[in-house]
Amino acid sequence: MNFTETYQQLLSTEYGGNTVEKYLISVGIFLLLLVVFFIIKRIIFIRIKHVIKKTKMEVDDLIAEFIELINWKFFAIVAFYLVIQTLYVTDDLRKVIALISLVIVVYYIVIIFSKIINFSIKRIIKNIESKEGSGGFDPSVIRFIGRIVKFILWIIAGIVVLENLGIDVSALVAGVGVSSIAIAFALQNVLRDIFASIAIFFDKPFKVGDYIALGSGGEGGTVKKIGIRSTRIKTLGGEELVVSNTQLTEQNIHNYKRMQKRRVEFKLGVVYETPPKEIKKLPKMIEGVFKGLENVEFSRAHFKEFGDFSLNFVIVFFIEGSDYKRYMDLRQKINNRILDLFEKENISFAYPTQEVIIRR
Repeated sequence: MNFTETYQQLLSTEYGGNTVEKYLISVGIFLLLLVVFFIIKRIIFIRIKHVIKKTKMEVDDLIAEFIELINWKFFAIVAFYLVIQTLYVTDDLRKVIALISLVIVVYYIVIIFSKIINFSIKRIIKNIESKEGSGGFDPSVIRFIGRIVKFILWIIAGIVVLENLGIDVSALVAGVGVSSIAIAFALQNVLRDIFASIAIFFDKPFKVGDYIALGSGGEGGTVKKIGIRSTRIKTLGGEELVVSNTQLTEQNIHNYKRMQKRRVEFKLGVVYETPPKEIKKLPKMIEGVFKGLENVEFSRAHFKEFGDFSLNFVIVFFIEGSDYKRYMDLRQKINNRILDLFEKENISFAYPTQEVIIRR
């Protein structure tokens, strides 16, 4: 038997229902497909990526990441799947190949959606930082939401694969549900804080840099950080106050940073010996105290009542903005002007006194 006959006999030999010649042709087709795919990537994909880098649209970065997914591993998987279709395989092997193909497709779908989620999170964080400034901004809440969504995606992908394996996932899902309820009960305080942080993020009752007070007459300070479990507040005393997000959402919060006008009301008491004509002129004189003051709007001044030891006046005015230092500076200036006015008009402030009358 010569070499040609031996070669022909070898090519016609069958293994697994396919001749050696068919296997060699399939390998050739596999290598040819890899070459074609790489040429396509070089000619088309690299040019697209080059154009994308020149543009200023942020969506282009996401497209570039999708292009990076199409690498030699992806080409090898596609080429192998196409070539295997030309060969004879048993039903069991075809099922295995179909299952592997499904796993690969589901994997790439989850990766694509994960990249879209990551891109969306980056855009949201960037927009917030550009509007509110990066100082003290904690993006952990947004990232946590993104991780939850991606975790759910992987669970759905796992269920799809398990169903195609013929596994009854209903019992598994029920078991996971019961376990989740048990875990939720064990971590209910932590979960409450996490969901409260999500509520704070979307509702935005305050943000980093705002001066807030907790409850009615509660402690207050400047918000320094809003985390997943707690919010950190720097009080006027200088110490850091850590408050759970659940506690914040369950009580009234006074946000002084968003106050456009500060209403100020205070009382003045003058002695009963003040002449009635001075009493009648006093509201108008007090109104004159506010003239020429910037960011101050006078509202009213009235002789309100006869007190136990004084004639009481009530004065109301408004100060623009929420700056506490400016409020105190203006309040001090107003107080000094009232002192000067009373000294000029020879009007005496009242203070708690008792008069004892002795009769014989």
